Amino acid sequence: PVSDATESEVAAESSEETAEPVAEAPPETALERAEREEAERLEMGLGHRMYRKYVDSGEKADRWLQTRKPRNKTGSIEVSGGMSSGDLHRQYDVRVAISQDGFNELGRYESDIVRADYGKHINVALGYNIGEYIEVSFLGGIQAAKKTMSSGWELYASDLNTSDLVDVDNHDHGTVNAYQGVISPRLRLFLLPVGPVKVYGMGGMQLLIADGFHVPDLQRVDYPDHPSKTLFGASYGGGVMVDPQSYLGIFAEFEVVNWLGSASREIGSTGQAPVYIPTVPQQYGLLLRPTVGIQYRF
Repeated sequence: PVSDATESEVAAESSEETAEPVAEAPPETALERAEREEAERLEMGLGHRMYRKYVDSGEKADRWLQTRKPRNKTGSIEVSGGMSSGDLHRQYDVRVAISQDGFNELGRYESDIVRADYGKHINVALGYNIGEYIEVSFLGGIQAAKKTMSSGWELYASDLNTSDLVDVDNHDHGTVNAYQGVISPRLRLFLLPVGPVKVYGMGGMQLLIADGFHVPDLQRVDYPDHPSKTLFGASYGGGVMVDPQSYLGIFAEFEVVNWLGSASREIGSTGQAPVYIPTVPQQYGLLLRPTVGIQYRF
């Protein structure tokens, strides 16, 4: 008689002989691999060069994205603020020359200067990361500054004798707080696009919108009001962004704005220009904006 163990062994051998072989999956073709990698690259939001670095690392996608924190193709919103130093204080002066007989206006002098001072700014920006190296954004903000106004008149004996000065009056209307609008399309170029600490350069344009002046009239002197003005400048600078999470960044940057054109310095006169005019204040032609902020990517 055959033992139970022997019968089990015989049954197992018979089962192995009758079992159908398991079919192996065909090897992945070059085309299939390329399609798979391209789908994965797009899902990760990486450029071709950055994706090759991920593949060569041998790490899993989630782990690699968590540790390297690349600049994926994502939108962003940021809030920032800081100090400002440079030409941002608007100073306006108007002088009128009038005649004693009839109080007719003989001439006028006006100066509108954006002079050096200190201020503060707060900003909100919307952006988009074009791959891992470039970010474009549109910034809007408020620049807290000051503005100063002064006026005066000179009274002459007659319309025909403008060299005969009878009386002079100067009035300082003081300095008040002013809030200017800031609009800035700009670009960040990340020199180190991966890792928790990223260094970048930046450049763009900036518009500074300042409100106008209302000059109180006197009984026999009509002073012209002065409209708002917009300064246009080219901006450049750089900064450092620390990404504690793939969706969160904390940054510090330094921006220089060079004002272009003549809007920051407008001086003119008509007719018989007044003799007594104020000294033109100091200007630098630029604005320095150190800023810190936080960015959320989505």
